[in-house]
Amino acid sequence: MFKEVNILIFGLGNIGKSYLKGLVKSKLNLNIYTYDLKKQLILFKIKNKRTSELYNLDQLPKNIDLCIISTSSKNKLSQIKKIFKYTTPKNIIMEKLIAQNLLEIEKIKKFLNNKKCNVWVNTQMRTYRFFNKFKKFLKNKKIKSIKLKGNDWGLACNSIHYIDLYS
Repeated sequence: MFKEVNILIFGLGNIGKSYLKGLVKSKLNLNIYTYDLKKQLILFKIKNKRTSELYNLDQLPKNIDLCIISTSSKNKLSQIKKIFKYTTPKNIIMEKLIAQNLLEIEKIKKFLNNKKCNVWVNTQMRTYRFFNKFKKFLKNKKIKSIKLKGNDWGLACNSIHYIDLYS
């Protein structure tokens, strides 16, 4: 039997729910805790996993193996501090964007540097070979506009990848 792993998903919007749907498919022995600032209910049934929907973070275990922060960038530092008030995450995945400005990013960085945890920001498109080849192709080119077509794209969660591509 695998070691028990405690996971907190902080934020149950579309991205948080996607993480949850993926985690419940795992064969690992997971204790999945979900928390949403708006206290949204989970709209699908979870089978064969120990899950807990929290309404107060004081219900968390003392230690969390993985904390997934999938909230908007507004007030991210206060959210991170709130998490650390109640538990100690060993690893954190933050969904982009993590802040509204560079000063806020520096504050988050300073706070997390004082904690003993690993932190990643999810900008996965940077890992795609095509993305990197296209980025190199665009380098030193004068581009006046970029037009993308698609459907069911959440602007806040997808446009950053294309801004990143051009930066």
